[in-house]
Amino acid sequence: DEAEQQRAEAFEAVRASVAAMVVLRQAMLDYVKKATGAVLKPSLEVISASEIVHSAYLVLKQLLARTQNVRPRYVLDPRLARARVVSSKSWLLDMLLNLVSNAVKFTAAGEICIRARYATDPATGRPCAVFEVRDTGRGVDPRAAPRLFGHFQQLQGDAGGTGLGLASVKHKATLLGGDAGFRNNADDPDFGGDGGPSGCTFFFRVPLEPPPP
Repeated sequence: DEAEQQRAEAFEAVRASVAAMVVLRQAMLDYVKKATGAVLKPSLEVISASEIVHSAYLVLKQLLARTQNVRPRYVLDPRLARARVVSSKSWLLDMLLNLVSNAVKFTAAGEICIRARYATDPATGRPCAVFEVRDTGRGVDPRAAPRLFGHFQQLQGDAGGTGLGLASVKHKATLLGGDAGFRNNADDPDFGGDGGPSGCTFFFRVPLEPPPP
């Protein structure tokens, strides 16, 4: 009934707020650990890519609940959904939520899409999982690219945030044996190259299995 639906929506709103707070707290803790020389170590387990994507999508829906101008969406590659992935569940969700939060801040209209796909790492030739968040915001000035994933670096016009989110994503992706990056959608062949939709795609890739020591 309507009352039950309202309770469910309220619960999801609280869940989204808590998740956002956890992401911020974890980014600060990770920075402090790194600054003091502590080594971050992921807790590895067999994980479900579907669960991570769906959890991030629920948070995205709540973050966009007050606007009618931006549509949330997600796409999950069936090959990745079936694949055995050994990684850190908490780290992957934290990384994906950082990208989601970043997209929400810079997208006033259009769509934000979470995408997870099976791929081959161009650096190692090994199977990997690629997690992406694509938005239809204003994109990123290429001149900002070299410092984009540095600590306390913020995109132009970013009035909120700590400047730690993207640095945390990059650092954790590297520790998991992968990497992170971004591309402007207008330069993406999937969108037809120049003249494509505005916005950009931030992503990270991690191996399906931990790299050998």
